[in-house]
Amino acid sequence: MNISDLQKTAEFLRDNDDFLLLAHVNPDGDAIGSTLGLAHLLTRLGKTYTLFAEEPIPLRYRFLSGSQGYVTSGQRLHQVAVALDCGDRLRMGKAIDRFAEDVTLLNIDHHSTNDHFGNVYLIDTSASATSEIVYYLVKHMGIPFDQQIASCLYAGIVFDTGGFRYNNTSSDVLRAAAELLETGINAFDIADQVLEMMTWSELQLTREALTTLHFNESERTATIVVTLEMMAKTSSVASEVEGLVGYTRGLRGVEVGVLFRELPEGKWKISLRSKREVNVAEVACTFGGGGHVRAAGCIIAGSLHEVREKVLDAVRVGFAHK
Repeated sequence: MNISDLQKTAEFLRDNDDFLLLAHVNPDGDAIGSTLGLAHLLTRLGKTYTLFAEEPIPLRYRFLSGSQGYVTSGQRLHQVAVALDCGDRLRMGKAIDRFAEDVTLLNIDHHSTNDHFGNVYLIDTSASATSEIVYYLVKHMGIPFDQQIASCLYAGIVFDTGGFRYNNTSSDVLRAAAELLETGINAFDIADQVLEMMTWSELQLTREALTTLHFNESERTATIVVTLEMMAKTSSVASEVEGLVGYTRGLRGVEVGVLFRELPEGKWKISLRSKREVNVAEVACTFGGGGHVRAAGCIIAGSLHEVREKVLDAVRVGFAHK
């Protein structure tokens, strides 16, 4: 972690007030955990803030302290904003409509494809999660961890490490998690909510989507498809889709798993996962997306057949470049 960037970020938080804290579009566990963790830090500093998310917070994260405070609309413009876990400007979505013309933006993130947008930034691509970066920020500012901050940051870390199973699990993040647990938060309850809880609509969608699961043994790829018709049939929402990509990556013999989720207006949201060999961030960047070496995404317009061929061709190139 760059000490100079930590110091600049700490000064930014101390010198400003009335922050707009934004989670990226389709907020996940790390986006929510890091945003709420920072919100509790600002409360400890006597600052005011507005929590913004483009969509309602998924049910599985509403147990976190402060999660009821998010707004999804509003007209008031902010001169100070903080983007957390946004790999690029586009991930901020409609939050930019809440920016004043002379907005000052702090960018806190851990994605390898982040281009350091904003006026101040705290980016560490070696961190397992943006929540881990906020953990270091809290320590740097000398703020003792309480259960509110700890539970939010722990939830974000648990999500982005897959319960400390993914290859971004480092000795540093395990030490951070241990310190957060020392506040008395319940590790089981948090992991159960973040990783295990499933709504009935999500279960129904999973059943539908698994009928599309295709495994190409020779190319070591697996794909799964979620259409708008499936989502309407099961009354599912976007936050209930992303976990389905795990069914592809988890198959024995698969190196790259791909989830194709249909969007309106002839577009598809692509989620890519790999195990050891293929840099899926490079695959996603081919189509204007981004992410991590082992987890990335992008959006492509076209028919499912066209989009599938484009993505799988790019994955084949990824295998060739390993």
